[in-house]
Amino acid sequence: MKGGSICIYWSGDHMYYVNPVGGVNDIVNPTVSGEWYSIRIVLDSETDAFDLYLNDTLKLYQAGFWNPAEYLKRIEWKTRYSTPGAHFLDEVLIY
Repeated sequence: MKGGSICIYWSGDHMYYVNPVGGVNDIVNPTVSGEWYSIRIVLDSETDAFDLYLNDTLKLYQAGFWNPAEYLKRIEWKTRYSTPGAHFLDEVLIY
């Protein structure tokens, strides 16, 4: 994953995290169509890891970046190429 640091994606009704060695963690199973989720990602540039909260519940703790934090230059939200449908973002805040 050159140039990126975190890989989280939706496929079907699941939300996944792909760890630095290529393993996949199922974060939410299932997601509910039409339901809004609060997602907070707390980056730790000293440990090259992050915590992920879903609806204020810790789902990933010190999950590893793919690359050092210095390579984190953008944020992308995607669905898998095989998944029909869409997702919407609202109130995106970066501190």
